Amino acid sequence: MKAKIHPSILKGEVTAPPSKSCTHRALIAAALAAGTSIIKNPLLSRDILETVRALEVLGARFDQSPERITVHGVKLERFASLTLEIPASGSTLRMLVPLLTIFTPRLEIRTTPRLLERIATPDLKQLKGLDFSFQEDRLLVSGKFEARVLEIEPVLTTQWLSGAILALPFLPPGTVLKTAHPLRSPSYPALTLEVGKAFGVDFSEREGNLTVTCPGGYKASRYSVEGDWSAAANWLVAGCFSPGLRVGGLNPSSLQPDSSILPLLSAMGAELRLENGFYAFSGTAPVDAAIDVSQTPDLFPVLAAFASVRPGETRIRGLEKLKYKESDRAEKMVAGLKKIGAEIEISGGEVRALGKEVLAGGEEVDVAGDHRLLMAFTALSGKIRAPIVLDSAEGVAKSYPGFFETFVSLGGKMEKL
Repeated sequence: MKAKIHPSILKGEVTAPPSKSCTHRALIAAALAAGTSIIKNPLLSRDILETVRALEVLGARFDQSPERITVHGVKLERFASLTLEIPASGSTLRMLVPLLTIFTPRLEIRTTPRLLERIATPDLKQLKGLDFSFQEDRLLVSGKFEARVLEIEPVLTTQWLSGAILALPFLPPGTVLKTAHPLRSPSYPALTLEVGKAFGVDFSEREGNLTVTCPGGYKASRYSVEGDWSAAANWLVAGCFSPGLRVGGLNPSSLQPDSSILPLLSAMGAELRLENGFYAFSGTAPVDAAIDVSQTPDLFPVLAAFASVRPGETRIRGLEKLKYKESDRAEKMVAGLKKIGAEIEISGGEVRALGKEVLAGGEEVDVAGDHRLLMAFTALSGKIRAPIVLDSAEGVAKSYPGFFETFVSLGGKMEKL
């Protein structure tokens, strides 16, 4: 399916969808907790369903509705081998591998060539005790993720570290997970700890040494998923072009790294205010800006889109992780923006953009089915003269299945081609 996005001014109130990151982690913890857990306000997207199907192979059962997922957990036993199908969700694969290798000496994951490319990074060397064999359409993992002291320093992704945190309650008492990565300030590992604690695990962290003080695994719980800052970033940016748009359902104290969208937009001259639970645009100042997205790669597409139409020059650094996403995001985003009239380039490991008041549009853009690019280009609807066409628009189902329906409900104009 292609989506034709027409110039549109949005208006009204939009609630952020549930957090994909929180839903992944809560499902894993609940599935491994004996008893019944209830996850309220879950995200139901393509990636989340991959996590559900993988956990069902382990014996967990799920009753789903739009408002909640009831999880019937399972106590894991030893498996001679395990075979899972994880076609596209890097989060699912990376967070389950360290955990499952504790329970089986042979793990086979049937997947896609693109996901195999995405996980083949130097981070694999951090997982001591595990051997990875890459085949055409599958990943074979052998060995055991276990040592008295485990040291993980994320290189291009923190998801292996989150997987190690999720595995820690099942490792021998006294096991220490060492890392220099922040575990208290907003980060995905900090979010993993927060979810683990919600499911009864007593983590202790001191100077980068993480332990479980009271072993016993996860405990069944009730958990409510907060709003997703990564997805909401697109509405926050769209609101900079549509002052009548208000964005709610977000936790101002969230540990999600992408909650940094607010200070990043502020550095780019855009100010948003919080009133009665909703964020709204309050003005833009013409400033030159330099920002770093190394810890928030999912924000790059929408920040690059904003940089192309805001007053001033923007320099965006920290692009190293972007080629390991659903597409080579820096290359694809810059190429698409240039095609619709933006003055933007990649040079010397950074993106430089000189903002225009409006972009010409009128072209078809190759977004490679990348959900973040699809949403970012749609957020530009208030800053294009002529419609743009986005290919493989069904890609939004990966993280936000109702995105285009919400866009239309806010006054956005689009056609499915």
